Amino acid sequence: MNFDISMIAIDAVHLTVVLINVILLIFSRKIVSYFHMGTGNGFQLMLFRLVNVLFILSQLTDYAISLFTSDYKNALGSLGYTLLTVYLGAFTFSMLSYMVRRKFGREKEIDDRTHYLDTYNSRLIDIFLIIIIGAVVFYVVINIWGVTSLLETTGFIGILIAFLALTHSIWAPDPYYCMVILGSEMIEDGDTIKLDNQPHEYIIARVTFIYTILYDIQNNYRVMIRNSKLIESRIENLSKRTSYDGLRYTIRYKIGYADVTSNVPEGRKKELSDYFRRIEAMFTAAQERAAADPKCLTNANIPFEWLIDNTGDYAIEYTLIYYLDALPNTKLTKTIRTYLYHTRARINRYVYEASVEQGLSLSTPDLLSLNASLDGNNLLSA
Repeated sequence: MNFDISMIAIDAVHLTVVLINVILLIFSRKIVSYFHMGTGNGFQLMLFRLVNVLFILSQLTDYAISLFTSDYKNALGSLGYTLLTVYLGAFTFSMLSYMVRRKFGREKEIDDRTHYLDTYNSRLIDIFLIIIIGAVVFYVVINIWGVTSLLETTGFIGILIAFLALTHSIWAPDPYYCMVILGSEMIEDGDTIKLDNQPHEYIIARVTFIYTILYDIQNNYRVMIRNSKLIESRIENLSKRTSYDGLRYTIRYKIGYADVTSNVPEGRKKELSDYFRRIEAMFTAAQERAAADPKCLTNANIPFEWLIDNTGDYAIEYTLIYYLDALPNTKLTKTIRTYLYHTRARINRYVYEASVEQGLSLSTPDLLSLNASLDGNNLLSA
């Protein structure tokens, strides 16, 4: 009996590769969890297992078919190896990118967990990895199908380069602006931002090569925006303060004019002094209650400020200035809502409570009296 040593060696190699894939399938959860630490890995785990199962099935089917016919060209085997090569390239990039991010990225605490964020340097290395791994995968796939001669005669690489050059205006801007965003260090994962012409605030969930994922704080849903569009907007980063005082916010209140009834200057001066004293007492009481409230997240070390902003026809307009505590690094919209919205609502409540206690009206009583008078005249004329 004659044995073909080369065929036995090839079959042994195929069997070894299949066994390796079986082992990888068994330990798939641990492997994927390690290289996708801190992120949702359900999809990656499913894809990892799917590729392994498809490869094993394609090899077994290919081997079974080859036993019954000598004309079979091992198409399923080549397809399985192509699938495995492409996925191994993607997984290798993911693995190396994770290592690069830990080495050259920035460590940041988000929601009490350590995350490794991409920086300009780590993303630049990622680009080189994509080029090198892509070239290797392309070369291996060409050899799997045995079309290297066709590649040489058709000038496929030249055609590919020409195609990329002609379409660079479509695919190049977003990766370029990704590098601009990372290089500027203006925004990063876990930051709270506000975009120009957008009424809502957003949390940066992730900055990728092509797009940035945002969490809408007010409505609690995800938003995806291309990097080229994001960079065109005026970006206000609420997580990066210019001083330790915190974020400066204002609330405007309209307070009815003083009811001055005295006919002598000294009497009018006294009534006016009492009016402003009650306004000071109102804002002071609101400040004390806000400082005592643990759910009112103002900077207790910086007192409220208030000043007359405008004098209108029916009321004096006061501007109340307060400072928020530093926003935490978080991807939880509920946490930021507490800082931005709940704190403002509590301050409004404390100002209103103090206004009632001081006998002040925030409803511009002169305007109310005028409206009541007009309504009365309309009823009489009717």
